[in-house]
Amino acid sequence: MLTQIIEHYPHRRKKELKTDSPERLKPVTLESGKWNHNYLRPFLKRHNIDEYFLNTNNERIRLTSHCFRHTFAKIAVGDQNINPAVIQTHFKHLSIEMTMHYVHLSKMKLKESYIKGMIESKNIITQGTEGEHFKKSIANIKNIDELNESVNNLSKLYGINPLPFGLCLYDFKRGHCPHLGVQSCYMSNCGDFVTNDKFLLNFENEYKRLEEHKAHCMKQSLGVEVKKAEYQLHRIKRIIDNIKMES
Repeated sequence: MLTQIIEHYPHRRKKELKTDSPERLKPVTLESGKWNHNYLRPFLKRHNIDEYFLNTNNERIRLTSHCFRHTFAKIAVGDQNINPAVIQTHFKHLSIEMTMHYVHLSKMKLKESYIKGMIESKNIITQGTEGEHFKKSIANIKNIDELNESVNNLSKLYGINPLPFGLCLYDFKRGHCPHLGVQSCYMSNCGDFVTNDKFLLNFENEYKRLEEHKAHCMKQSLGVEVKKAEYQLHRIKRIIDNIKMES
């Protein structure tokens, strides 16, 4: 059904021009509410498809375009083992908690997903002693099927805090993180930060974003901001190179 809806979605429309002008196509941008009203509802009615369905909690839900967003995230993470941090970046969520809501992951399941990614990775990038200890602990996990037990055991030794670019190992029971307020752990060369190849796409996207930000600041003659961007680009480039070198 989803394929049919996508095929019927009029993502382009003709732009009215003078008769002597060449015909052009212009993308249509619609709010989700208008798309539901103008296209989804008529499509469902035309094909005699019920616009309500029962979710996994046996609740009656009305089908909207946002349901596709939830379904995409859930399949990507649950069935295709895509890192939740990648979905967070793709959806432009400000926090991993929002992504957890989309993929219906509990905090434990999210931690398991991150730990599984670390176990399966052959190139964990560390920045300090704590990260090296964690790397050795991960290497000692032989049975990936016992993730719940592994997470519980690791949680006794480290803080397991999922981030968009990796994993923070700081145990907040010890108090506030000394790097709180810094833009990102990897920027401060924090020893409690670890990452791997599964976060490469996020780093590459962040690198492109910072390049655009730097170019904008240069046009505006914002010298301080340009220097900040250059430092951040240097840090990210170093991590990207390390990930690729270890791959």
